Amino acid sequence: MNKNVIAGLLALLLILGAGITEVLIVSNRYKVVSQRCNELISLAENNSLTQKEYQQFADDWSKLRTLSELLLPHTDVYEVTLRISEAEGYLIGGMNEDLVAQLKVIKTLLEYIPDNVVPDFHHIV
Repeated sequence: MNKNVIAGLLALLLILGAGITEVLIVSNRYKVVSQRCNELISLAENNSLTQKEYQQFADDWSKLRTLSELLLPHTDVYEVTLRISEAEGYLIGGMNEDLVAQLKVIKTLLEYIPDNVVPDFHHIV
């Protein structure tokens, strides 16, 4: 085989490998944070969510946000960040119904965002 063909195939394999790794890492991390959000929703519905538990969730999101900003559209990541800040305000203000509603929106966003990483024909069109 020609050296150029081999080099091209190796480059293609590296790009595909990096893409697959990116999808797996981002999807798994979002799944973990989404599951944690589910737990917070249950706690908030029972009026037992503490500021410390919420802060841990916000810190987990902050770590994931840093990775996400490298790989995903900033608008969606920014929206989650705003919603998390708003939900914290509801928690501090004792507005429990609003807190639960905001956490449910956050959970929906956390489930939606990883789909942006997966190559899909609909994303291209």
